[in-house]
Amino acid sequence: VPVSNSIRLVRLAESIADVEYAIRTHEDFKKWFGKWLKLHIVISMLLYLLMALHIWAAIHFGLRWFEPTAVNHFGRNLGSQQYDSSEVALGSPRVATQLAVDEFNVSFAELYQATWRPTARINGVSTTVFDYSEWARQAKQPQSNFSNAVAALKRVHALSLDGSDREKAFWINVYNFTAMKMAAANYPVDSIISPKISLKKNPWGMKSITVGEEEFTLKQIEGKQLLEKFDDLRIVFAVSCAAVSCPDRTSEIFDGEQLDSQLDEMIRSFMKNQDKGLRINQVTNTLTISWIVQADKRLFKETEGNGVLDFISRYATPDVVDWIQANRANIQVDYFEHDWSLNDLALAEKGEGQ
Repeated sequence: VPVSNSIRLVRLAESIADVEYAIRTHEDFKKWFGKWLKLHIVISMLLYLLMALHIWAAIHFGLRWFEPTAVNHFGRNLGSQQYDSSEVALGSPRVATQLAVDEFNVSFAELYQATWRPTARINGVSTTVFDYSEWARQAKQPQSNFSNAVAALKRVHALSLDGSDREKAFWINVYNFTAMKMAAANYPVDSIISPKISLKKNPWGMKSITVGEEEFTLKQIEGKQLLEKFDDLRIVFAVSCAAVSCPDRTSEIFDGEQLDSQLDEMIRSFMKNQDKGLRINQVTNTLTISWIVQADKRLFKETEGNGVLDFISRYATPDVVDWIQANRANIQVDYFEHDWSLNDLALAEKGEGQ
């Protein structure tokens, strides 16, 4: 074989070997790249999952730097309270209680405002009234403001309340809600002292509301939870037994942030009502005031130093205060007869409170 042909054969063989090597290398690369592609997809999915987890954690834990805003079952804003992040995380009784108090306030306020009516007359007495037929209707519905308020109170840990005006307002509202609840549960009824509510005509001694795991009477709420704890004489006017002769109710429930001004304004307004709050007879030097003062006379003497007249002078109109100062030594104190009729829209004189 000529040398030139031999060289060509060798080069051909080398070319074939190179091609086979290239093909084999390509196949190997293709095989390993396919495996890497699968591994890459798996790693990418894990990274995306970690990124989603990171975003969730940032939102979930990051929001705890802000004030939590509670929303009840009806999607209503219940207000903001500052809580310690660790308490939120652990679900502390204090946080649970404040949220439950907020939910009670919202539910009670909505029912209260929807049924409140401005001044009407019942038995000749000027008074604010409520639509108790609506209270009675909601008392039978499981998802109503009435039922929601009752449920919220059961989630309150009484020992977790902080002794502030917020707590004072809460217990006043609980008392007033309970009195109205008793009337609604037995409606139609003409008075809270009706035998339909209490055969002994003593609704104050009945276990009537559950707060947390404890049942309370109206007497316990006013005495133990309010007067003993806060020593504020205005409380005896703020708690209402849903009666015509009780101080007129404003269009809003009590609010811890505005409590002082609400209490003062309520008593000032009451002193202007000559049907049940305060009336003077300058001829006989007689000052007639609410039976509430007579019922709690011991508290007035002990709390106010010089007693009833000093308390009245803090809230009466300037002309009445001047008269008291000028005739103090000769004033005879008398009391209105207390009208226990329910402050119910249905009992209002025709055309009133509509």
